Amino acid sequence: MIPLRLLAILAALLAVQAPAPAQEPKDKPEAFTFLFWTDQELDPGKEAKLQPTIDAMHAIPGKPFPASLGGTIDSPDFVASAGDSTGWPSHGSVTAWNKVVHELLKYPTRAVAGNHDSGGLQPAQPFYDWMRKDPFVKAHASDNGLPGWTPPKSETGIIPGVNYSFRHKGIVFVMPSPTYDNSGRSAPGTGPIEKHDVDWLKKELAKYDPKEPKIVVNHFNAGSITNRAEIDAIYKENGVILHLCGHWERVEHWHVGDTDWVMDAGHREKEGTFSVVRVGRDSISLAHWMTDPAKWHETILARKIAPRW
Repeated sequence: MIPLRLLAILAALLAVQAPAPAQEPKDKPEAFTFLFWTDQELDPGKEAKLQPTIDAMHAIPGKPFPASLGGTIDSPDFVASAGDSTGWPSHGSVTAWNKVVHELLKYPTRAVAGNHDSGGLQPAQPFYDWMRKDPFVKAHASDNGLPGWTPPKSETGIIPGVNYSFRHKGIVFVMPSPTYDNSGRSAPGTGPIEKHDVDWLKKELAKYDPKEPKIVVNHFNAGSITNRAEIDAIYKENGVILHLCGHWERVEHWHVGDTDWVMDAGHREKEGTFSVVRVGRDSISLAHWMTDPAKWHETILARKIAPRW
């Protein structure tokens, strides 16, 4: 016969449950606007090349959207950036990017890293260190218990301290900075999202209700990810409605399953664009502003989403 005291201890142990994954506190869904750009590819001391685009970002509130979308543009809450912020992650390039973010732009930046920011076959830490020091990234980042990447080897882990997510006015933003396969196994400009990075994505999305609408900001696009079917399935299960990306440095859209993938042009020369994204009660509208000709690109996004309030 088991003593009553032992039975009580066993009952208490059985009652203990594993802690639920940490979640961002829910906020009240509201309409909001944010901006998106990518592939700035800054060299040391060359931040002035982005000034025309920054000026256009600052001037965008109050402008009319393309007629097919309607309405005027509200002041943006922040600027999301999809990586390749530096042409090469030297200290000088990262200093130039830091000046753009903290001195030239008046909106907060929410950034991820691209393959240029990694240093390629000669991996370097300055851009990752810049992200790790960013107060917003630091407050929201999680490695989800996964091992750290051993550069430049692929499939060894994730880049520590730079992957994060957050809620904003009822939308979940997921901000992964995947490792980049430099092994030559894939065609130039393409590659897989490695296993550990896929695991991070699954664990991060598991922190949120699958029905909550989600936007992913990631450097790699729908055409460049060689295991995209795996990503598509994860997105479908977790309510990812929009994936903002770069890498190929042109305006292009894909619609895969329930997810719209939107790529903006880079900023090597004067062809650069940035997106204005309006998130409403039951819709998302997106238009690309071309800085040099000072007009809208003909490609837009107008999609319905489940009513948020």
